[in-house]
Amino acid sequence: MQISRDAMLLRIFIGEDDKYQGRPLYETIVLQARELHLAGATVLRGPMGFGHSSRLHTAKILRLSEDLPIVIEIVDEEAKIKNFRWHDLRHTFASRLRMKGAPLEDIADLLGHKSLTMTRRYAHLGPNKLHAVVSLLGATATTAATSESGTKASTSQVVVQ
Repeated sequence: MQISRDAMLLRIFIGEDDKYQGRPLYETIVLQARELHLAGATVLRGPMGFGHSSRLHTAKILRLSEDLPIVIEIVDEEAKIKNFRWHDLRHTFASRLRMKGAPLEDIADLLGHKSLTMTRRYAHLGPNKLHAVVSLLGATATTAATSESGTKASTSQVVVQ
């Protein structure tokens, strides 16, 4: 992908131990950037740094520190960079779970939703269970449609065994 001369660079600063749903946060962010077809992303591991807590993180042998600084650099056009949001990561996570058949209640728990109302936004991505529910009755159904002029387009038949 060719990047225009007016490309924008987004830098995201996190710790090496930061996780999102059990996966390293940097991995989740880079994979999401790739899925959104952004021009490029790079993860840089810092041998030393500190953040808002002023706690020094270092990779020196005598000082065993985990949680080294990580910088994620993402580059693309300004409009695409400004459209890259944390919410996209949450939505992708929930959508993929739902498409694999995860129950809404479990997804709500993972996302921290207090009610299923918010989680139901992902329900349309779930497996189509209506056919399975109707088959519990042992019924087959075809639909009937009547045009505005009153002519019947197809017939309807329901057979219950």
